[in-house]
Amino acid sequence: MAESNVTVIKCSFTNGLAQSGGVIFILGRSNLTVIESSFTNNFALSQGGAISALSFNKILIKNSLFEQNRANDKEGDVLFGMNG
Repeated sequence: MAESNVTVIKCSFTNGLAQSGGVIFILGRSNLTVIESSFTNNFALSQGGAISALSFNKILIKNSLFEQNRANDKEGDVLFGMNG
């Protein structure tokens, strides 16, 4: 999602698969808020097993669980972020 405000509350994500960001991929001045959610056994072919964020404004994660998320390139098994 580009230039978006994304809020995830009390959600469960299991067995997600994507090129980048097994569950969530944001880019371009986006804001991401994750509250009381779980990310389990998600996989990215490149980076960010659960979440990949490129050129973001803000990421806020509160009271959330991350278990067994993986990235094939070993770049951020849970979260891959690049801002600049």
